Amino acid sequence: MPDAVYFDHVQLIDGTYAEVCDSVARAAIRNGTFFLGVTTTELTDGAATNPIMIAGESVTAKNGDIVVYGRHEYVFASVDSKWHELGSPVLKAEVHNGVLEFSRD
Repeated sequence: MPDAVYFDHVQLIDGTYAEVCDSVARAAIRNGTFFLGVTTTELTDGAATNPIMIAGESVTAKNGDIVVYGRHEYVFASVDSKWHELGSPVLKAEVHNGVLEFSRD
């Protein structure tokens, strides 16, 4: 496994790349990630909220789990049990009638 320093960028949902400055976030994605989906639970960088709501269901995040809230992507790190912002994609992700939709507004 490469050293965490190589995981300094992550591809966002719109195909662009964001810099992952947070060493805890880099460590969380180092051992693999799983995209959980779009959450309706308000998240910010450093939030300790867990479980969260996805598609109307309560989901308990594990290390490396990634979600989208508003215009931001977050990874959950079990080392500190907090969410770490990965980036701010250009697209906004929302679920409408059970369908994941992306918009630029």
